[in-house]
Amino acid sequence: DALSPVRVLARGYAMVTKEGRVLKSAGEAAPGDKVAIRLAEGELSAEILEKGEGPVAAKKLKFEEAMQRLQEIVGKLESGEESLEDSMKLFQEGAKLSAQCYQMLDKAEQQVAQLTKIADSEEEEADEPDL
Repeated sequence: DALSPVRVLARGYAMVTKEGRVLKSAGEAAPGDKVAIRLAEGELSAEILEKGEGPVAAKKLKFEEAMQRLQEIVGKLESGEESLEDSMKLFQEGAKLSAQCYQMLDKAEQQVAQLTKIADSEEEEADEPDL
């Protein structure tokens, strides 16, 4: 049968499982999760380092989106309702988002400093008397 799992694997596809369950989307795994990847000939073990949910997740979040997600993470962690494992995953995601926000703020601060410097030098030129 052309649709049998073994024939599908033979065409170059892979089956990814986590704790014996087949994963159907990236949303079912989180950084730090261990997964098994079944190929037509053999199996691999892997740990998820980072994930994407499709084309949208491949881009970096805007500052406001990253801050909103950070607030959600903090709320979940403060609630104490998450398991230790989920809390660690949330903390790791939060740390990455925090670093991303810091980089964006640093870049914005440098741009403001550069624009201020340009504006100040233009103002000084305008104040100089013509000779």
